[in-house]
Amino acid sequence: MKKLSLVQRLALIYAVSSTLLRTVLLSLTFWLLEREFEREEPRVLDDTVNLLQTLIDRAPDWLGTLRKELPADLRALHFHPYQLRVQRRDGTTVFETSGFPKLGNEFLQNLPESSPGEAGEGRALQWNGASYLVVRTRLQREPQVTMLVTLETTLHRKTLAQYGLTLAGLALASVLVVAASALALARRGLAPLDQMVALVQELGRPNLRLRLQ
Repeated sequence: MKKLSLVQRLALIYAVSSTLLRTVLLSLTFWLLEREFEREEPRVLDDTVNLLQTLIDRAPDWLGTLRKELPADLRALHFHPYQLRVQRRDGTTVFETSGFPKLGNEFLQNLPESSPGEAGEGRALQWNGASYLVVRTRLQREPQVTMLVTLETTLHRKTLAQYGLTLAGLALASVLVVAASALALARRGLAPLDQMVALVQELGRPNLRLRLQ
């Protein structure tokens, strides 16, 4: 195996150290974004549940109000779309939005019921290629009636996936750029040393008058 030259070794050290530093910074950026999504989703879900509770509590005909106002509200949402199902204790559905995801019996059995005003963080659900957070809570005005609220988090997952691919591409491109620039800088920085070595190699009996500048 051919031994690396001094220029190549310096360039390799610089390229490896710079790549490691960039990888750490990019990974930290991705982790911070992921953590922010994880904190934001439960907050949005909790705000949505409280908003629905308030709407139901204040409307004399709350069921008619849901049927009238929710379709337009859902059409206006893109980044944090939610769905709602209102049902009695016996499982009879009183109201359900058209896009409510399918919840299996096992999922419902393991889904805790929170008190009014305490939605919690919700439980993750994967259905039909989409991801959700689901929470179940009792109505304040009718404790025998519960509502299931789902917050779709698919866009967050896609954003993280695209961001991860972008960071991976940037990391790969930076490796190539840093390696090329490190090799060029090392060669330029050691050029005087190379000139001195070449001059020393020329010294001999025929060239005893040569001097190193």
